[in-house]
Amino acid sequence: MLNYSSAALLATSTYLSSVVSMLLRNVIFARILSPDSFSVALTFGLVITLTEQFGVISHELYMQRAKDGDELSFQATLQTINLVRGLILSLTLLTFAPLLNDFFRIPSDLFDYRFLAVIPLINGLRHLDPQRLHRQNDFSKSARIGITADLSSILVALLCALIWQSHWAFFVSFLFRHTMSTTLSHWWATRPFQLGFDKPLAFRLLAYSLPLMIFAAMKYLGTELDKVLIARFSGLAAFTLYFMSLMITANAANIITLGLNKIFVRRISEAKQSELSYVAASNGVIILYLSLPLLLSIIFFGESIIHLVFGSQYTPIQRLIPVVVCLVAVRQLSLWLNQLVVGRFETKLVLYAEMARIALLLALLPWIVMQEHIILFVLGFVACEWSFVLFMSIKLAKHIKGIKHLTAKLSAIVFCYLASFWALYEFTTEMTLLSKALLYVPTVSISLLLFYLKSITCREQTHNFINWVTRKGQHINRKF
Repeated sequence: MLNYSSAALLATSTYLSSVVSMLLRNVIFARILSPDSFSVALTFGLVITLTEQFGVISHELYMQRAKDGDELSFQATLQTINLVRGLILSLTLLTFAPLLNDFFRIPSDLFDYRFLAVIPLINGLRHLDPQRLHRQNDFSKSARIGITADLSSILVALLCALIWQSHWAFFVSFLFRHTMSTTLSHWWATRPFQLGFDKPLAFRLLAYSLPLMIFAAMKYLGTELDKVLIARFSGLAAFTLYFMSLMITANAANIITLGLNKIFVRRISEAKQSELSYVAASNGVIILYLSLPLLLSIIFFGESIIHLVFGSQYTPIQRLIPVVVCLVAVRQLSLWLNQLVVGRFETKLVLYAEMARIALLLALLPWIVMQEHIILFVLGFVACEWSFVLFMSIKLAKHIKGIKHLTAKLSAIVFCYLASFWALYEFTTEMTLLSKALLYVPTVSISLLLFYLKSITCREQTHNFINWVTRKGQHINRKF
């Protein structure tokens, strides 16, 4: 099996840097700003995510997949398309900003969402050369860019919060992070930034990305609508509490799934047809091997973390943590199946599965909105995630032998772990933090050991990682 520990560590460290810096920035703002100002600031991320998802063209993923993705003309065309995309998204935000103010019930004199239109334009000017190097499993420059921008943005966030002490501090920090990332992408590029247009390539990219563009819009509805609905119907205060719970939980798991995403997509794209089942299985089991113990950590300490990190003015919602953990765990399976499609097959397969998710959501939505309870919002989205996993596995069965059986097996693992997670949550609710810590160590050890003993893939990759760390340690010792 391919030893991808080195590339995986760099890709994961980049995402980890982003997650940690975002968490630290939010901690700074949550503690220095008033709860009302912090709630307004959190909607900025919702709006930018909405804009980016509805305008996604998946150019970076296509660069990994295309045979001519290393050519200069290919890169120039993608950079032109990315710039045009940024301009269109900026104009869209300028046009619809008043509707956003009405939707979130935030007066324009408090904050005008038209100010956010500059963000997509900045992102459209990004140099794609660091992403091109991912074709060779070289994530070093992307890691340097991400980590440098993230570390500097933390300092800027602190300075802004101390100076303004309002949501404008968040906006300036937000703007700085995107500007720094784009600037560094040019600074550390190995090729000059060029624009160009290859018409056949543009049509190829369009054919590849159009289903994903529709899928991204539907995915936003499937995975982000919960935040939007809570912000609209339960108020910004409830939205803030939910955002904090999800931030802790989802980012912990996404460190694994999204950090390894480009590596796993590349493995799928390069695998022979006869190897697809094996590669799919190894990708899936590695994701669960690494993400489930992290979710177990959230079950033990999540509510205490929210209280300790964000402050006593933000009281956690009882039983919200285990429900959010359920949602995030099932999303790991959804992301795994999505990787298989993006790396190898027609992206319209994702669109079909997303339509199944949206259909169930539309059926559940009237009842969920009427109840106006955050727990029910999340449970509804858990059901939608299961429908996505089921439908996608059925569609992939025509292309990957045994995928339905593999999906059922991994789903059973997730279900059993979630049942034990919920039981542990109820059992440890009244425990002290010290008692939880003492129980946590053997519990997470058992979780890892079960995967290690039952999976050859987990054993091989654990040994590969240990050997890689050992070699790095020896190399450092020789230097000193």
